[in-house]
Amino acid sequence: DEYEFRSQDERKAVNFAIEKITSRNAGFDNRDLGKEALEYALKELISKQNKEVTKEDVDKIIEEKRASGELIIGKHFDDGIKWTTKEILELERSIIAGLKKGANKLEPLLDPVTLKIPTEEINLTKDQKNAISLIATTKDQYVIVQGYAGTGKTAMFSQIKKMLKETDNNPPGKIKMLGLAPTHK
Repeated sequence: DEYEFRSQDERKAVNFAIEKITSRNAGFDNRDLGKEALEYALKELISKQNKEVTKEDVDKIIEEKRASGELIIGKHFDDGIKWTTKEILELERSIIAGLKKGANKLEPLLDPVTLKIPTEEINLTKDQKNAISLIATTKDQYVIVQGYAGTGKTAMFSQIKKMLKETDNNPPGKIKMLGLAPTHK
């Protein structure tokens, strides 16, 4: 039927919107999802290909994705419905499982009692000092540090690396730190 044929365009718009939004956020609201889908439809489908896409059509695809389990409703807040995807939930569950599996697996990198964070060469915020303390004294195998670009994560890790080099109980190659960050490109 005609709607089934047309629904491919709305599906393309909603898929694009989900991909774009989830490249930046694990959770998103219904308004942003619809807006991104309609902006894509306007730029790519309506203006370039003369295809018809309406808000109602986009809403039907969103509801279809919810019914299939691809989109998952979080909570309804005053400002609207919050969504996530099945894939994001699975990824977050696997990350949490890995963190739990690595809990209390190691000796702390530095002694929590004698830990002193040098600040002569670098001006660290209270949160950076707290993160350094956590990383240096945890018994956990993994630590997640999250922050916006330019907030000092690299400077903080450089300080930890320096502190580890200056300690006696860290022969070269004994401790390996790995930092990973998505680029969303």
